This record gives sequence, structure tokens and C-alpha cells, in this order.
Amino acid sequence: MDETLSAVRKSVLTVTRDSVYRILNEFAELGIITRLDALSAARYDTILGPHAHFICEVCGSITDYPLPAGQPIPEGMPSERHHLELRVTGVCDKCRKRK
Repeated sequence: MDETLSAVRKSVLTVTRDSVYRILNEFAELGIITRLDALSAARYDTILGPHAHFICEVCGSITDYPLPAGQPIPEGMPSERHHLELRVTGVCDKCRKRK
């Protein structure tokens, strides 16, 4: 979120954090982006198709990984589904090497 705020402030110096959050949440509601509630803060994702996320528990980085085509949906789920997401948490290679 802070990266987005910094990028927006390069063009619109007076934009508030609240305005950026509100706009990002509106974009998520419209399906333009998806909201990822990471370990400590919300993140927004422009990749809308099925993919997995690896979230580092140390530095908080989020890395996208494609999911295989035709990812199975568990039986018994409602027939109207809007989003498939797989999250894996752990320690990224950079953080693991620093230890």
C-alpha cells in the first residue's frame, strides 16, 4: 500500500492515504484488482486469473506463481464461484540466506 501511495503522490501531491485505500477497495469491488489480506496489511493484485501466492513471513514479500490449467475445485462447493486463490506462507530464499 505504501508503494502505491508513494507512486500516486508523485503525480498528486495532496492525495491522502484514506483516498488511496478507498479507491483501491472500490477497484477490488469492481473486479479490476483483487485484494490480498497478507500477514500484516492489505495488498492489491492486478493478476485476476488463477494463480498462487507465496508470502514471506519475515520480509512480507508476495510472489505470484501460475497455477496449472484446470485446477480442480473441491466437490460440494457452490456452483457460482468467482475467485480461486492459493496462499503459501514461509520464508523466502533471500531471508533464509540471511539467517
